[in-house]
Amino acid sequence: MIRSLLARQDQLPASIRLIQYAPNRVPFSWQGWDPAQVRSPGDLPQYLILGDLDGTTFEASASGWSARWRGTEDDTHFDVTFKADKERYEVCQTWRGLDGGYSLYSSRIPLTKVIGQALYSQFPTNWDSAAKAQLEAAYQLAVVEQAKNAYEPRRDSRRLHFLRGWSHEYVEEVLPGGPGARSSAGF
Repeated sequence: MIRSLLARQDQLPASIRLIQYAPNRVPFSWQGWDPAQVRSPGDLPQYLILGDLDGTTFEASASGWSARWRGTEDDTHFDVTFKADKERYEVCQTWRGLDGGYSLYSSRIPLTKVIGQALYSQFPTNWDSAAKAQLEAAYQLAVVEQAKNAYEPRRDSRRLHFLRGWSHEYVEEVLPGGPGARSSAGF
């Protein structure tokens, strides 16, 4: 068996030119983008993390808009709803038909950071379990699961989220000795 694997390996190319598989995407500028001004699929980015915008899913109303970006795998998508009256995004993730959760974010946070934060969170356990089963069945390997609650972001990321505008809430910074501070030290 090892000999046949080695023989097959010798037939493989030395490298694979992946650039030929890169999709051709329409450039999108986030500079000055305002979710309240979205009126059509053309006002949204063509591509968002998991895949291409499905323009047929776009819906706009007086209270906001919603759209779906589809991934390359079956039933994989990222749904974003903007609620203008509540000034928030509602984000739903689905991977291979498995619900990945529902999150709410202030619309004061740029959509690019909302998507980044959604993806940098720990993956849902049902996604991990399905991926584990698929990988172990397909590649004859054993996936070692991460212990529950073992996810620990880098210390600088944990502390600076609110400074970068990544928190779930709008936070107004109060400088030491400035208006709103309780003492000259700022607390």
